[in-house]
Order: sequence, then structure tokens, then C-alpha cells
Amino acid sequence: MNELQFTLAESLKALALLFLALFATKALEAMPRASGRAARYRLIRTAGYALTAALAIWCARGLGIEVSAGVHNFAAAAALSRQEPGRAYTNALRAVELRPGVVAHWENLERSKITLRQFASALRDESALTAASGGELDEADALLYAWCHYDVGDYDRALAGTEALIHKNPYFAAPYVLKGMVRIAEKDFDQAEKTFLAVLQMFPDDPQAVEGLAHAYYLSGNRVRAEEVLRQTEQYSFPPAARRRIEELKRLYAQ
Repeated sequence: MNELQFTLAESLKALALLFLALFATKALEAMPRASGRAARYRLIRTAGYALTAALAIWCARGLGIEVSAGVHNFAAAAALSRQEPGRAYTNALRAVELRPGVVAHWENLERSKITLRQFASALRDESALTAASGGELDEADALLYAWCHYDVGDYDRALAGTEALIHKNPYFAAPYVLKGMVRIAEKDFDQAEKTFLAVLQMFPDDPQAVEGLAHAYYLSGNRVRAEEVLRQTEQYSFPPAARRRIEELKRLYAQ
């Protein structure tokens, strides 16, 4: 269920309870009045009205919180798309404070933190997002945290995260790329080469894997093979931005 569907579902629940409160009020007003039991019926009606009012207030408050959290989360997503991570963080944090059990709120908060390079702070939220996700992160969120471990220099946990993702889905290219980056950081260029080649055997036009393999060769001192990897991309179609990046690397390695 996406954010909009969740918000609508919760809002409908609150509205249903409000209608129930109104129905209860009508039922209390229609309650028969026996002449000998007037005091008793007044007491029952008073208690009923009080409970109905409390239910209506609770529903209205819940509906208000739901709508407010949804608005803040929408604002966070819009700010991220405009590359305004500070504004996104402020709105996502408020959405999480209002409705901490909603996965989408946590996801926008984590993306805001990562864009702001607050990797350690994002990692402290991992258990909360895992709990909100029902005990297991989806692929995108698990990969996000694996990258955070890489960015803070915790290569063992980053590697463990990639291995778990690859085991679950061997055709998911992104964790292979991160695994290769970890191997480069550890200066294990042979393992980096094997990892990037594994990706390129499945997806020969993956720009990140191409760059990673060329980078591994270049850092290991094998500039010739690095340049050859980039030349071989000419037989494949790449998006314009990726092609520009490849051409930049060619010029860099040729120096």
C-alpha cells in the first residue's frame, strides 16, 4: 500500500467512526422515556452523550493527525525532487513524529539525511524503519543502509548487506556494484574485478559497473585495461549522462 492509499484508508476509518458517533447520538435522542424512570434515562443519555463526544473528538484528532502527517510527507517528497534536502528533512521529521508507524515517512526522512550526508544518523533509524516495515526491509531500503555503512567506513557490514541482497535476488545489479566499491576501498582489486565482471556479464550496459571496473583497473596500476573497458562501451547504448561520464573518464585515464 502506497502513502496515498494508506492515508485515505486511515482517513476513511476515522470518518466511519465519526458517522458511528453521529448514529449513536441519534439513537440516544430516540431512546423512549418512561415516566417512572426519568432520572435513570437522563443518566444513561448523559453518559452516552459524553462517550459519543469523546469518540467524536478522538476521531477528529486522529483524522487531523493523519492529514497533517500526509501533507508533511508530501512536502518532503516534493522538496527531495527539487533537491532541497534541508526542507525535506524538516517535513519528513514532522511526518515521522506525527505518524511513526508509516514506512513512507521514514523513507523520506532517511533519504533526506543521506542527501545531507548524515549517514550515522540514518543508520540509527534502521531498527525503526525495519520495525515499521514488518521486521524486514525491502531491497531499496536495505541497499540504502548498506551504502550508509560503506560511507561511514564500516566495510564489513556494508559487505554483509550486499551479500544478503545478492543471495535474495542474484539479478539485482546495485548490490554487486556496492560490493565492488567495498572491495576497491579495501584495495582488494582482484575481488573488485570479479564482482564488476559478474554484473557486466548480466548487464553489459550498466554504467556504474563499467565505471567501477575501469576504476579498479586504474587504481591497481593497470591503466591500459581501464582504458580498454571504456572503449568497449562503444558497442552499447548508454544514456547521455552516462556516456558523458565515460568520455570524461577516458580523458582522465589518458593523461
